[in-house]
Amino acid sequence: MSVKVSVIMSIYNETQMEISQAVNSILNQSFKNFEFIIINDNPRNKLISDNINNLNTDSRIKIITNENNIGLASSLNKGIAMAKGQYIARMDADDVSLEHRLQLETELLDKHTDIVLVSTNCEYIDESGKSLGFKGRIPTSSENISKILPYGSSIIHPSVMIKKDILESVGCYRIFKTAEDYDLWLRLLSRNYRIMSIDQPLIRYRIRQDSMTQSDKFLLYLTTKYQILLFKQRKQGQSDDFSEINYKNYLKVHGYDSKNDRYLFCKSTNYFNDAIMFLKKRKLFLFLINLMRAYVQSGLGRDYINNFVKYEFKVKGLGKIN
Repeated sequence: MSVKVSVIMSIYNETQMEISQAVNSILNQSFKNFEFIIINDNPRNKLISDNINNLNTDSRIKIITNENNIGLASSLNKGIAMAKGQYIARMDADDVSLEHRLQLETELLDKHTDIVLVSTNCEYIDESGKSLGFKGRIPTSSENISKILPYGSSIIHPSVMIKKDILESVGCYRIFKTAEDYDLWLRLLSRNYRIMSIDQPLIRYRIRQDSMTQSDKFLLYLTTKYQILLFKQRKQGQSDDFSEINYKNYLKVHGYDSKNDRYLFCKSTNYFNDAIMFLKKRKLFLFLINLMRAYVQSGLGRDYINNFVKYEFKVKGLGKIN
């Protein structure tokens, strides 16, 4: 029987416990017709290498060991090139897939032949596996997802399943320092491919303390702005001008190398996060004070806040999310 799904997971610095939980959550899926491609992107770490080699007791597991660290996007592309499945399912080495995840995603793609990608909702967990709560409702219909993607993403990368031939036709992942997935979603949208989501928490998404440093926040903001610019170029009927050199130049021009710009941006977004927290608690005076503080810190911070508000209004404007 030919393989239906290829699950692809890259490992870099996850703990033995996290890797074990992630792997077992895939091996114990109710859907059985899959191969599990694991890429070791940290070959010099003997503990991780030994841990991965000890996992190779299931015939569905296939291990790729990179000669050197090449990053997430390149590692995933190696796995995709090796994959034999009709569908590619993503998995992160510190997350946990619920038992019926692959089954429900496969059934949706089989039933809706015009859909090329499906994602799911999630439950957030901490480093020990303790629940931090559930993500709010997400858009599920292709129409609503296509409306909000140019402003931000509701797609949870490690929950995704996508048709392999479509993924390869758009060039798989391109090389960014972060947000490689968002660039891919926008490229699918540029070709009018249809995306759906399942508004069920079919993955437990781990929030690690070191997963988002202050520098990363600034990098993520600038990278997604650049990716949206590329999307607008394609929307005008042009080929986008992406290259790793152009990307690096964009970061430099927009202040990524400036410690002061990075500091003020992070200060602005921290005030804004506090403002949102006070708004949820209905402490309007503290909300307004922190919002004003956020606005005066940084022009880039103001742009971040404006984009956040546009995204939220776009989602709210969908009415009943579906």
